Amino acid sequence: MNTNRLSAGGIITVISLGLAGATTAGVLNPPAGPVSPSMKTLSEVEPRIIVNATNTPGDPDSVYKISLPGSYYLTGDLFGAPGKSVIEIAANDVTLDLSGYAVVGTVGSFYGIFVDFGSSPRGVHIRDGSIRAGAFGGIFAFTMNRSKVSRLSVLGAGGNGISVGDFAEITDCIATDCLGQGITTGVSSLVSRCQATLCTFSGINVSERSRVADCVATSNTNIGIEAGMGSTIERCTTQSNMVYGILANFYSMVAENTARLNGQDGIRVATGCVVRENLCQGNGSDDGGGGGAGIHAIAINNRIENNHVMDNDRGIDVDMGSNVVVRNSAGDNTIDYDVAGGNVLGPIVDSANVAADDHPHGNYRF
Repeated sequence: MNTNRLSAGGIITVISLGLAGATTAGVLNPPAGPVSPSMKTLSEVEPRIIVNATNTPGDPDSVYKISLPGSYYLTGDLFGAPGKSVIEIAANDVTLDLSGYAVVGTVGSFYGIFVDFGSSPRGVHIRDGSIRAGAFGGIFAFTMNRSKVSRLSVLGAGGNGISVGDFAEITDCIATDCLGQGITTGVSSLVSRCQATLCTFSGINVSERSRVADCVATSNTNIGIEAGMGSTIERCTTQSNMVYGILANFYSMVAENTARLNGQDGIRVATGCVVRENLCQGNGSDDGGGGGAGIHAIAINNRIENNHVMDNDRGIDVDMGSNVVVRNSAGDNTIDYDVAGGNVLGPIVDSANVAADDHPHGNYRF
């Protein structure tokens, strides 16, 4: 008989005993003494610096000055002084979190936040708080490229509310009662989900190749939204601005906006623009000469399509030739269609004749 052979039952018993031993290995009692945290603190994950007189001492033209790259934050409201900006940023790659607090100017103070550094400044992000007053303006970062401003409100600035340079992004901001522009940018910038109200000049003004989306500009003394060449203005609301609701320069897209009760033109474009699917109502009452229009093309090569214009001095007004005007609807304007000769103009069809004169490119009048 071979004594080295094990039965199947014996093998299972040995394996079970081994596993049982494995499960009972190790010390189950915690070590003596207090338990220390094993996770990193917030300051270790994102080192941040408080803006105060110790960490960010000022200079002759600022109360607080950020001179090094990094992440900074407020722990309370900060106040200005005559002849100084409240905060000056003099470094690239700075994030400034207002943490819900206010930067407050005083009589004779300069900017709420002033950004100016070197010949090619870049990469400043200012967020989450408010700026009040400031003789020269709220945020001045016009020489700063690739900057970002988000979730910020500016009230009562003596100049522009928010001024940034090229390639900037401004989101979820409010500019109210500013004596200059509410929000202004350099080229190739984005302004989205912002409001500009009661500003002395334009509510929102962007340079060429920029985009303004989902914004509101109301009751500004001059223009609601103004954009430079090659820009896009879409899904915005402009109302009760004293001059134009929207002013677009050459080769721009103006789409799906609402322009109401503006003093002169609801939408005014120059050359080579596409104006489509906008609602323009009640514009032109302050023009004086009766020349205000829902949509006004002052030059050539524009395409005006699928818009709805009502109760304006002029519904659609085209001053020169070589434009395309198709598939619009107009009603209750003093003049529904005032279109110069030499344009591609779809047939103007009165509501009573729609069934008989249906046309794929027709402009309807009701």
